[in-house]
Amino acid sequence: MNDKQAQDSIRDAFQHLRKVDRNAVPPISRLIINAEPNERSSWRLPAVTVGAIALAVIGLVAWLMPVNKPSIPVFSDTYDELLDPLTEMPTDFLLEIPGDRLASATPEFLTTLPDYLIPEDPQDVD
Repeated sequence: MNDKQAQDSIRDAFQHLRKVDRNAVPPISRLIINAEPNERSSWRLPAVTVGAIALAVIGLVAWLMPVNKPSIPVFSDTYDELLDPLTEMPTDFLLEIPGDRLASATPEFLTTLPDYLIPEDPQDVD
């Protein structure tokens, strides 16, 4: 027996097994007609129908509702006064350093500092 005959015999054997399996399976139409209704799935169709109708109604109501856009009242010619509160971050207070005004202030001396003899022209130094 050569390879070609071996392959043909194996193919014929598998075709015979497939034909036996196919003949053992009843037609699908007979299975559908003889199927008993499942009580567990009997509630699904009405539930899906009600859900679809509810979703359609909610979508229709949302589509037909007018959209009220908030308007910003204008009290002046410039919007700077209106935008100031919007430009401040809610955490800006965390960046404030206690005593920063004291640290950035220029000290004022109540007494005069001694007047050192600093030459006006640096080349005059002897």
